[in-house]
Amino acid sequence: MLRALAIAVCLIATPVAAQQGFVCVETDDDMQEQMAQHSEMLQFVGVNKLGQIFFVYSGLSTFTVWFVRSDGAICTGPMYLGDVLKTGHPA
Repeated sequence: MLRALAIAVCLIATPVAAQQGFVCVETDDDMQEQMAQHSEMLQFVGVNKLGQIFFVYSGLSTFTVWFVRSDGAICTGPMYLGDVLKTGHPA
């Protein structure tokens, strides 16, 4: 019972982004520096139908998607990382 209470207190006191394993940076330069360390290059920047901006980076075998939160932070997380299966533009 005490352990469950301690876990609940930690979750309430921890920002949602950290709870979900998100990593956030404040500037484009910070994001580009992180991607350069992982040998991934910017492929494109897009915006979804709700107006949220996404940055898509990829390397030879991996990719990372970053998104801009409403507070301006640029974030990524485990569900935005993956392995490249195929490259090329559809005809």
